[in-house]
This record gives sequence, C-alpha cells and structure tokens, in this order.
Amino acid sequence: LVALIKADKFWVRKNARNDEVSHIALDKLRPVRQLGGMAYGRLTETFEIPRRSWSDQVQGSGLSARLHKKNAESQMTKVTKEGIES
Repeated sequence: LVALIKADKFWVRKNARNDEVSHIALDKLRPVRQLGGMAYGRLTETFEIPRRSWSDQVQGSGLSARLHKKNAESQMTKVTKEGIES
C-alpha cells in the first residue's frame, strides 16, 4: 500500500521524531517524494542550504541603485508628439 499526500500540516509517530520535534528519523518514517513525471523515490537523506537575505545580495552589487534609477525614470514626465504624458 502506497499513499501519496501533499500536506501542509502533518503528524509524526513518536518513535520517528526526537523529543523537541525538530528532527524526524527518515529510516523509521520512510517518506516518498515525487521526482518528476511518474518517477518517485525514497527520501533517505536531507541537507540544508542557508538562504541569503536580499540586503546581502544587493549590497555592493549596484543592483539597488539601478532599480532606483529605473523606477525614477519611469516616474518622470515624458514629452511626446501628442503632448505631455505622465
């Protein structure tokens, strides 16, 4: 029997988690994941990649200045053949 569920909230057996409920023992839970199309696989290992913050990415790249300049240019009044366009 295989049940495939997409869930936002879930419960885990007590013997498959630690006391702080911060870690799930994958060897006891044996979850399945969709790989794409009709392919599925057993999830046996996880890892974390730290997310960078927006301020860390923008700082020193000049991206923020370019975005502000582009925004200011789009807000400027444009003069066309038909007249003034805001």
